[in-house]
Amino acid sequence: MKKAIKILVILLAFSIVLNGFVIVGRTEAASSVLEGWSNRIQLKIDHTKISAPLTNFPVLIHLSNASGINKADVSAIFNTLGNSGKKIAVTTADGVTQCNVEIESWDSTSRQAYLWVKVPVISNTADTILYLYYDRNQSDNGLYVGYTGEAAAQKVWDEHFVMVQHFAQSGAGVPGEYVDSTSHQNNG
Repeated sequence: MKKAIKILVILLAFSIVLNGFVIVGRTEAASSVLEGWSNRIQLKIDHTKISAPLTNFPVLIHLSNASGINKADVSAIFNTLGNSGKKIAVTTADGVTQCNVEIESWDSTSRQAYLWVKVPVISNTADTILYLYYDRNQSDNGLYVGYTGEAAAQKVWDEHFVMVQHFAQSGAGVPGEYVDSTSHQNNG
């Protein structure tokens, strides 16, 4: 039963991305709400797509030239960062409280990235606002942002997730091995 619930949770997270994200406007200068970061993009989860409040919920964010339900072009982030995917921060609406981020993939050549973000609270009565900050002059944000298998990325998935694998990627040079995103290290 628990396995079925976890699969449902992943499917729900995926449906939020497909149906509920709005990328608001284009990249804007970060008027330093998160001190030292030069650029940010506002993300909004449409509350009408959420049937009940969610807490500590992993949400997939796809960055590309057609992101979110409004197909916003946020590919400029790749012009700024290139392959430096860890030079990002995702915050709650206050612009300061950072969320944990797993980088499932970051491809500056195709100008696409898939990020899983652990959102503390997603409301079903008001839109949930997040900010994606980025700055090439920042150090890697390894405390909150990591690639699959790294400690920061594992924090996206709490103890209720026994195994999370992204089948589009394989482990560190091992053909056919899939890296578990959780701290349980159930690689396949």
